[in-house]
Amino acid sequence: MKYTYSLSPSILADFNRYHWFRFFLRKRYVFSVALIILFIGTNIALSPYKTTLLFYALIFISLFAFTYWLVYFITLRNSFKEDPLLSGERDLEISREQIRVITSSVNTTFKWSRITRFAETGLSYLLYSGRNQVVIVPKYIFKTPDERTTFVDFVCDRTKFKKFRS
Repeated sequence: MKYTYSLSPSILADFNRYHWFRFFLRKRYVFSVALIILFIGTNIALSPYKTTLLFYALIFISLFAFTYWLVYFITLRNSFKEDPLLSGERDLEISREQIRVITSSVNTTFKWSRITRFAETGLSYLLYSGRNQVVIVPKYIFKTPDERTTFVDFVCDRTKFKKFRS
């Protein structure tokens, strides 16, 4: 199977939402909870105004989380505009032995045994070969729902996954 496509900003944003929530948001919650406990614990021991401190701690953590989120998504938006590998046209070749992604400057080949995760988002299928290495296959390249089903079945046959994760 051979497909030619470009990643649109909406497909990349869809992937980034999935990837960010799946892998990074959990760590941020744990970090935020640890900050709250540390902040409240030290201030309760040092101050008689416990309710006011709790309120300020929650505001501080909320501002921290919002700032982190904002910087993260601004960076992602700018990286799409500046990186021709993300926004350029690419060829995807899928065979029984491997997956091959070809752009104007990069030729990447993944053997099926290297695929560690197969997931679906609203706009694409994701084939992970590592925690931060992924082949994004947009759903729009398949002309019919049967082609999508054939692709999913083919990937499941070539990998250890019986069903993809959403």
